[in-house]
Amino acid sequence: MRLCEILVSGGYVPQNPHKRVRIEEAVCMTLVMLCHNHRMRCLVERFQHSPEAICRNIHEVLWGICELGQHLICPRNQNEIHPKIYTDRRFANWFMNVVGAMDGTHVPAHPPSGEQMAYMNRHGQATQNVLAIYDFDMCFSYIYASREGSAHDARVLNGALTGLTHFPMPPTGKYYLVDSAYRNIPGFLAPYRGTPRQLAQGRWGFSSPRQLFNNQYSSLRNVIERCFGELKRRFSILRGPVPNFYMTTQINVVIACCTLHHFIRNKLPEDDIFNDHEQEMEVEEDASYVYAYLSQLIKFCTLIIWVCFNWCRLGEP
Repeated sequence: MRLCEILVSGGYVPQNPHKRVRIEEAVCMTLVMLCHNHRMRCLVERFQHSPEAICRNIHEVLWGICELGQHLICPRNQNEIHPKIYTDRRFANWFMNVVGAMDGTHVPAHPPSGEQMAYMNRHGQATQNVLAIYDFDMCFSYIYASREGSAHDARVLNGALTGLTHFPMPPTGKYYLVDSAYRNIPGFLAPYRGTPRQLAQGRWGFSSPRQLFNNQYSSLRNVIERCFGELKRRFSILRGPVPNFYMTTQINVVIACCTLHHFIRNKLPEDDIFNDHEQEMEVEEDASYVYAYLSQLIKFCTLIIWVCFNWCRLGEP
């Protein structure tokens, strides 16, 4: 109901007293389509309206939610250090100036005839390459859809930086965490290339400072992978197959889903899907602490054995 009030009071969805479909029902139609990926026939049977009325109201709500997203999706508190960083000893010494994580994800698309090849990704599927920036509260700071699935992540970023999308560059001295597909330039921090972030099987301790850095880096940047997973888990239309909409509507669907994710995160932080994420993070942190403790214990035991062995050798006649 809160979402309906915002859409009406802000003028995002046009209303008049002669409309047969109320705003609550129009929003419900849209959410059913986004969350369950229902087709028009199912919506007609469920809501008992004509296909034209349902299509028109869904498009109005999608457009209104996208307009709302222009006000909701923006950087927040980038001049402050996030509690997730300064309260965790794994990150406090490395990433005090991080303000978010950036990455791309592929969303299934239904491209128009004659443009299928441009949208084919490396797996042979038609997709959009969507660029997103998350903060560590699992909220969007920026979303850039509409790029073809064949476009490389670095090319998508270049289009966002040079286009009219108002890309939010971090403040001076701050940076986003990005993966190795992007350039390591001011404002963007990528991991060391050619250095594995995980330990080899059966090995304790890191072989180099670069490997330790990549491991801690991956643990912090993992928030965006989890957020993409939660976004697609909540809105099954992002998992495909995609209805035969115009590409502009498919782009609006992606932006609307991101806006709703952001809205739910702000208004209902105790949502079940978000709670599952918090529990996974706690398990991961506990496992990291146990791993570090066992690693130090094994090193200490190895040192004791070495000292005892040499002491016994010196005591021999």
